[in-house]
Amino acid sequence: MADSTELEKSETPATDTQPVEDPSGDAAADIETNKEVDHHADEGDEGDAANAEVNDSTTVTGVGTVIDTATGKRTERIQLSLARPLGFYERTAYERFATGTEVIVVTALGNAISLAIQLADVLEEKQYCKKSKVMTSFEGGEHPRGPRHPTAGITIHLERNPTFKGSKIPQGMVGFHKPEGEAKFTPIYDDKPMQTFASVNAGDYELFVGGSALNAAFKTTLEAAEQNIDRYAPLHKSLVEKALKENPNATKGEDIRLVEAVNLSEHHPDLHASFCRICFDLKDKGPEGCKAVGAVFLDIFREDKRPKGAKKNIGMIYVVGPKGKDFGSKEEFLGAVSKTANNLMTALVDYNGLVKRTRRDNRDLDRLDVARIALFSGGVYKHEDATKMEVAEKIIEGITTGYRYRLAPRVTFAFDDNVFQEAWKQMTGAPDKPTTTTTTTTDEAAAKAPDAPQPDKQADEATAGKPEEAAAEPEAPEASQDDTTKEQQQDDTAAEKPTEESKDAPHTDTNGKDETAAASGKVDEAQEAETDETTGKEEAKEDDKEESSGKEEMNGVVGGAPTENGQE
Repeated sequence: MADSTELEKSETPATDTQPVEDPSGDAAADIETNKEVDHHADEGDEGDAANAEVNDSTTVTGVGTVIDTATGKRTERIQLSLARPLGFYERTAYERFATGTEVIVVTALGNAISLAIQLADVLEEKQYCKKSKVMTSFEGGEHPRGPRHPTAGITIHLERNPTFKGSKIPQGMVGFHKPEGEAKFTPIYDDKPMQTFASVNAGDYELFVGGSALNAAFKTTLEAAEQNIDRYAPLHKSLVEKALKENPNATKGEDIRLVEAVNLSEHHPDLHASFCRICFDLKDKGPEGCKAVGAVFLDIFREDKRPKGAKKNIGMIYVVGPKGKDFGSKEEFLGAVSKTANNLMTALVDYNGLVKRTRRDNRDLDRLDVARIALFSGGVYKHEDATKMEVAEKIIEGITTGYRYRLAPRVTFAFDDNVFQEAWKQMTGAPDKPTTTTTTTTDEAAAKAPDAPQPDKQADEATAGKPEEAAAEPEAPEASQDDTTKEQQQDDTAAEKPTEESKDAPHTDTNGKDETAAASGKVDEAQEAETDETTGKEEAKEDDKEESSGKEEMNGVVGGAPTENGQE
């Protein structure tokens, strides 16, 4: 323990921390009851690492965000439980520090005290934070079921290091494509993706598919799939009108709901479904009559109209990015880029949440596993004073803000002068020397990562493989051969076992080999299941696998939060 740590006895139990009102006016979370205001949360979903159940003193009570009135610092509290492994709390703390939390207050009672001490030591050893205060308690009290024996408790204050860098997006959920040979572009779609896949199209204020640059490449690709391109503009415009109508009272900070097109057999028979999420903050930033700035459309193709005849190429993510000429300053423009990227990820999270909620209704919607992100608003439409690197940073910033664990798809960034990868390294402290290979894509490396959530509908599959490696222009990319690796599955018993020591996330060296996996031969996978007992029948609601392989070859850097090498 550091010399600066203050050790004292507290007359108040460690569980009596009170919520502090956020002076900014935002709804602060109630620490004791874990009432977090989160419009991304999916009903019935476990959410991210911080969204845990509230029971008694031996369970996770979650994380609440408050502003400490004494220090003015953003403070969050985590109460530990032996029902969760150390790695779970390490990841949670990492994510909170990465998203702006300055102080984490760790509390624990009874047997969980040793877990709190281990967590504080691990976080301090990795230089995420330093211990600023440690308080102990030993209190009894009344209990509804009779006398309660005095219980020991501990509270540890952890202050984030000023030099800390990171991202709340877990390792394995971010990848960067790098073309090889004479290719200069990332293909829009892979020939044979192994997971459901959609790609971002940098759209236009008029909401059509075509024109120039990436939008023109999409036109060529979708026409090759025998789609009627002319139907997109009127469909998208009708969705904007519907979104405005169904969100009449939307104001800054309030939730905006995803809306879905109806009567697609009439309006666009090539599509299976189509969704839109407008960006309220930007809807008036375009030319007169345009309400689509910052809007995101997710068009799900019919199976017989999917690019390259691949069943997994399920859709197009049409993003209406801001144009620099409509904003007076560079800062205002870059702020709009960040808001658009946030809306982009939020729309994808909302869609995956909808897929999960409507599964019982027998709706044939595919969960989106991988989204390829392009540098929208970074070409001819960027502000004259902004650089590509600044635009890339704001896209990453917005996507990180909108990211939600388990509902968000994996993100792979398209190559554009390598600005995404350089921006990621600067923002998160990722390794300076990324791994590149000639045989695998970043999507495959992400699919092997141990903390990568898997689609519910594929929870029973026992194989995973390599997406095609394309190295040509978007209109006619070339692909490499497929390969298949075996996976192992096991039941999740973490809640029934004592806490285990966490392990560092697997590290990929310059040869593309996973050092951790090379030492152990394999990495455990976890499979979680939820059972709905209200109907008297057991229905599987979710099987989120976490998978890895003994050897990893990655086309680009994969970086992010620490992971649990074990069960959650």
